[in-house]
Amino acid sequence: FTQEIISEIERSGNYYSVILNKEDMLKQLKNRTLPFSLYFDESFDEMNLEVTVIRGIESMEGVQAINDLTNLINNQVIVDDIVNKIAFGFTDISKDDIKSQYQHNFEQWQTYSIKTTNFGESVWKDFDFLMHLLIGFNIMFSMYTMIFGMGDILTDRKLLTFQRVMVTPIKKSEFIIGNLISTMFLGFVQMTIVLFGGQLLFGVNWGENILGVLLIIFTFIFTVSAMGLMLSNVVKTMGQLGAMTPIIITGTSMLGGCMWPLEIVNSKVLLFLSNFTPQKWTLEGIKNLAMYNYGMESIIVPVGVLLLMGSVFLILGIYFLDKSELSFSQ
Repeated sequence: FTQEIISEIERSGNYYSVILNKEDMLKQLKNRTLPFSLYFDESFDEMNLEVTVIRGIESMEGVQAINDLTNLINNQVIVDDIVNKIAFGFTDISKDDIKSQYQHNFEQWQTYSIKTTNFGESVWKDFDFLMHLLIGFNIMFSMYTMIFGMGDILTDRKLLTFQRVMVTPIKKSEFIIGNLISTMFLGFVQMTIVLFGGQLLFGVNWGENILGVLLIIFTFIFTVSAMGLMLSNVVKTMGQLGAMTPIIITGTSMLGGCMWPLEIVNSKVLLFLSNFTPQKWTLEGIKNLAMYNYGMESIIVPVGVLLLMGSVFLILGIYFLDKSELSFSQ
């Protein structure tokens, strides 16, 4: 049965396979010559379908290959069951001949279909890797626009524009709201262009709840703009902001799943820390609507968390602005 599975893997043409003993396999995995390996125990047969998967590195290709293998084993079990039923009562025809003829007819008969069921429900069932990358990198790079957009307040301080504005009838709240609106507008334009560009160029389907997707984007933009206000009042110069921003964006984007899906992360610590990044909740909300076709109720928690984060960042930003203004007057 093991040899039949290996033959099916080779016949699929999707993978280049090599058969090794356990010692050589572990050595090549350690040297990262192989991305992953399938270890068939001596007890592997139709009654015991457990295959040990040993991975040198986590990758989307490895996850996809494991899903393919599961389907392949299921198909092989179903074929054997059908052949056993066909062969029942025949004494002059071997099961191998029946199976060979059945597989040949199955390949030639295009209208024939078999429905298979996986062992358990896979998290990758409806996963779209292209959509995930488009959303993730759109989120990541748009953060630069919003944070540096709010960083204009540092330039206003350097040129003493901010101090001159503060002695006019213009209120501080109006100044902050004006910066927030202009920055959020630029961020919204940038993200929607990339989103709809992905639909036109790559055929990405954002689902039927496009208004829900735009709502998630809007709350994310508010949160990151408020974060930009806070960071702009923590540092003193644009140089410091320029040095700090890439570190924060890159680190939180990794934690939040922008560069790779959180579904492949096993560390409970990293998964816990990801809850404190706006990227994680934005990705989750958009994927719930566009990738998994859930209803609008699925974005209640992501929107609520993003608004809470944005409010905290906004309060901290105003607090640090008051402190910096006080130190300037002194």
